[in-house]
Amino acid sequence: GVDIVNSSMGYNQFRDTSMSYTYRQMDGKTALISQGASIAVDKGLFIVNAVGNDGNKAWRHLFAPADVATVFSVGAVDSFLQTSSFSSRGPNALGRIKPDITAQGSSTAYATMTRYDVALGEGTSYACPVMTGMIASLKSAFPSVNNKQLKQAIIKSAHQANKPDNNQGYGIPNFLDAYLS
Repeated sequence: GVDIVNSSMGYNQFRDTSMSYTYRQMDGKTALISQGASIAVDKGLFIVNAVGNDGNKAWRHLFAPADVATVFSVGAVDSFLQTSSFSSRGPNALGRIKPDITAQGSSTAYATMTRYDVALGEGTSYACPVMTGMIASLKSAFPSVNNKQLKQAIIKSAHQANKPDNNQGYGIPNFLDAYLS
């Protein structure tokens, strides 16, 4: 019964370094989690995955399974629409533009469980559920539209749709435009 999956998991390095992945292996096919995500997408799930938080670290690259072509990967921007320094960068190892889209991941409001209040956090793990909620709303408005069509409507509505890059992908979607299309 699941239609959409929001995931902030990402893999590249492990304590047992013999199991770690190289950037060349971020091809959407090599990592076990990428293989599993591909199978899930093929079975009809819309997977939205955080691209990772290593943009300002030595690794800099995206993590698996955000490297999968059919997984909708989400990067982070701040309130000024600038790429958050921590947001991991693409492309995947095969040269595919990643992240696919971006959402606010710096100073992002969330409900706290301990204080029953609102707090601010940062990370692509904050941007990803923001985007997943919007996608779920759009999907509920058009339940008969397939995932490929839904993704294309979102990408075409984004502010960098005509000139994507590996910092923000196709950019920040305009869900009213996606809805109208």
